[in-house]
Amino acid sequence: MTHSKTILTFFILLGIYSCGINSESELNNVKFSSEKWKVSDWREKGRMTDDIVENDLLIGKTKTEIVEMLGEPVQQTEDRFHYTVDIGIKYMYDTWLYWLSVDFDTIEHKVNQVWLAD
Repeated sequence: MTHSKTILTFFILLGIYSCGINSESELNNVKFSSEKWKVSDWREKGRMTDDIVENDLLIGKTKTEIVEMLGEPVQQTEDRFHYTVDIGIKYMYDTWLYWLSVDFDTIEHKVNQVWLAD
């Protein structure tokens, strides 16, 4: 009986792992390039997000400068731009897309925060 429980537990854990979240996010260490960003797919853009966020590459930029660097956002409000990225996270067998969110100060209209949101 103990042997059967061990085998059952193994297959349950294997099933949970194979259906759960898989990650390639450790591959997101590509140096940001505006030229490359503008012609890249979501995954290539996702690979550049660590450099953008961790090195504050957009902080202090104006909306015009952000559009020149990243292109037009997929969605925007008065004080936030969103860009779709794939940072390598998969749920089940589907890609889990994120937004690179760029927040603007409401007084000076310059970037004050950049973050990833799902």
